[in-house]
Amino acid sequence: ITVKLVSSGGVVTSVGTLDMETGEVTVDIWYDMSGRPQDGEPTAPGLYIHNGKTIMIKK
Repeated sequence: ITVKLVSSGGVVTSVGTLDMETGEVTVDIWYDMSGRPQDGEPTAPGLYIHNGKTIMIKK
């Protein structure tokens, strides 16, 4: 199932999928540590947020 997360202002903030068996929602968007969305999986070294987890990309 496709899930849209909408802000109180009516703006779609992200789109994800819902696993009907586990109830887990997956949002395939990467964010930098300032909260800015990235274009796909980042290649530059640094810390990023993906699916609610902090991920370190190394050189």
